[in-house]
Amino acid sequence: MRINQVHVWCGMKTYIFKVKLKHDKRVWRKIEVLGSQTLDDLHMAIHEAFDFDADHLYSFFMSGKARDDSDFEYYHPDAAP
Repeated sequence: MRINQVHVWCGMKTYIFKVKLKHDKRVWRKIEVLGSQTLDDLHMAIHEAFDFDADHLYSFFMSGKARDDSDFEYYHPDAAP
């Protein structure tokens, strides 16, 4: 997932992400979120866009590389650190 574009709409910044499935990169969605929304909101938008159940924990790695200990990780609030 990466940020494709940043827009300003009615004075509010929005971010557009291109999200691809790990097992099939041909399947993707563009998801736009407000700058004021959280990563939890982004998680829910991804699940809605792909029609997934939100029944598992998640992590976002700011480096874009999963399990990269050298960078910041944001994880589901119910996950143990």
